Amino acid sequence: MSEHSLSHLERQTRIGLGFTLVVALSLLSWAAFAQISGAVIAPGQVTVEGSVKQI
Repeated sequence: MSEHSLSHLERQTRIGLGFTLVVALSLLSWAAFAQISGAVIAPGQVTVEGSVKQI
């Protein structure tokens, strides 16, 4: 690789990591301060659609 393309790749990597960090911190901040006002509770049952098959 040439020196120019390597520095361009490093810059793009730093921009991507910085953007990822900002998004992650934003989501964590929102999760820490968001208030949950309620939940939906409903009865239910989980069943398997198929049967066990030996391979």
